[in-house]
Amino acid sequence: METFDAIKKRISIRKYMDVPLEWEIVGEILDAGRYAPFAGDVANVRFIIVTKDETKKKISDACLEQRWIEKAPVLVVVCSDQKDIS
Repeated sequence: METFDAIKKRISIRKYMDVPLEWEIVGEILDAGRYAPFAGDVANVRFIIVTKDETKKKISDACLEQRWIEKAPVLVVVCSDQKDIS
């Protein structure tokens, strides 16, 4: 698939099935993130896995009250500390 076609066909998922997510799939998603390119080849990112409902609610509050985030079975929060670049 060409890049422009991939961009045009991209969709946002905001409704989730009420089934548990297999941790093997979460691992594959994290591996994809680890192998993704980073600006300036600086890969000081941290992946935080969130499954607690209370924490997902706090994250949705911080994301301009996008409540659909709370319904996802697992959130992957990607962080980077620019002071930690070495």
